[in-house]
Amino acid sequence: MTIKRHRSGLEIIYPKLNDQYLQASIRKIAVFMAVAIGILAFLLFLLGAPPPDKGDHVQKVVREPHFAPQVCPSVSSFSIPSLEEIPWQGVSHGMSGVLKKQLITNGEVPHLLGLSVAEIKPGQRVERHAHESKTEVFYVLSGSGTLKVVKQSPSCDSTQTYKLSEGITAVVKPREAHELAACETCEDPLKILYFGLDDLPSTVLE
Repeated sequence: MTIKRHRSGLEIIYPKLNDQYLQASIRKIAVFMAVAIGILAFLLFLLGAPPPDKGDHVQKVVREPHFAPQVCPSVSSFSIPSLEEIPWQGVSHGMSGVLKKQLITNGEVPHLLGLSVAEIKPGQRVERHAHESKTEVFYVLSGSGTLKVVKQSPSCDSTQTYKLSEGITAVVKPREAHELAACETCEDPLKILYFGLDDLPSTVLE
């Protein structure tokens, strides 16, 4: 700004603003406003308020995506009662008095042909028999006795006798005749947990 003195008074002369000066001033103002808006948005974010709309005063409704509730598939299962709740019944190949408690019957579990606990009293036995297509597994829970297995061949039959006591496991294959007997001179009965398996290829059982 320049001041000149005349006879008639004072004259104030303002400087002319060129384009570069105007552009520099506009840039400074724009930078200042951007920084101010950024600081304001950051403060609103810290306070939990939503950022201001840029000239849009219409309330925006944001719809959350709708997901269908997931339904869990039902699990097929069966419960096994306690051993005390299962009644005693006779075995198909035993003498009168040889009893068993059947925990799982045929067909409840694929490839499993029953799961039972048998009790053979001293002097009693399960008569000799064989299964055409069933492998049988015996586990001695308590007591003692014998297991006789007859293995047949085209030339002759061979009989093997195994002593049974607590913790012993025996496996009888299909078409092998076998019989079980409890110790005759013992006081306690022979208790066995046993089950059968289908004589199927290993690829099916896996």
